[in-house]
Amino acid sequence: MIINNNECDIMANTDIYKVTKDLESKGYVYDDTGVYVPYTHKNEEYYDSREVYLKIERKSSNKLRYTFVKLEDGLFYPMGDYISEALICAEDKKLATKLSQMGRRFKLNAGNGVYKKFVDSFKDTITSADCLEVLKVDTFTLPDNDNLTNLTIPYEKYANHNFVSLIDLAELILGKPEYEYHDKFPAYVSYKCPFHDDNNPSALIYDLAFQCQSEKIQLDQTGFLMKYFDLNSSKEAEEKFQELMKNS
Repeated sequence: MIINNNECDIMANTDIYKVTKDLESKGYVYDDTGVYVPYTHKNEEYYDSREVYLKIERKSSNKLRYTFVKLEDGLFYPMGDYISEALICAEDKKLATKLSQMGRRFKLNAGNGVYKKFVDSFKDTITSADCLEVLKVDTFTLPDNDNLTNLTIPYEKYANHNFVSLIDLAELILGKPEYEYHDKFPAYVSYKCPFHDDNNPSALIYDLAFQCQSEKIQLDQTGFLMKYFDLNSSKEAEEKFQELMKNS
């Protein structure tokens, strides 16, 4: 099953995350940017109607990004991420610990051994599956597609993060938001969408994603810079980011 969570034209055009029918039967879904593992360990003490997944994607030679996301109305909303230095077959208890830390922040079930069982389960499933070589093979080469390239963050301001917050990035470019919801879960701000005529603020901006409710656009940090400034590559987006930071 493919989840199309982006209708803009800078989505990666690749099926490297395509899963087999066997994985689909286990609830796995995929899109052009990653595979989504269902997280079924609900917290019974906290009412939660979210469909929660763990997104896994290849970021560079031996790095994988794990992001807890919630699925609502066909869109994935990121909640928090962790970048690992290991491929899927080499993951160990450190990953379970990191996911547990994220899970507590987002009020997911953190009961006895939940995350270790979760990691062991999807690790064994993906390792033995006849697909997702992108997560398993040392020599795998990512497609030559700029949307799969990370935006480098060379500045001390973001030294403790694996990402530049889109909330901060949007404020640099668009100014103060119309509304701020820092007490929500996850936190977000709203703007009148810069990509169409917008009388009411329809753009929701999270730390990891820009989403327009009217146009059904979803962008990451690089994609937002590329679309807003009409850039042609992630290299140009990185240069623009550096320019913005130096002038801020």
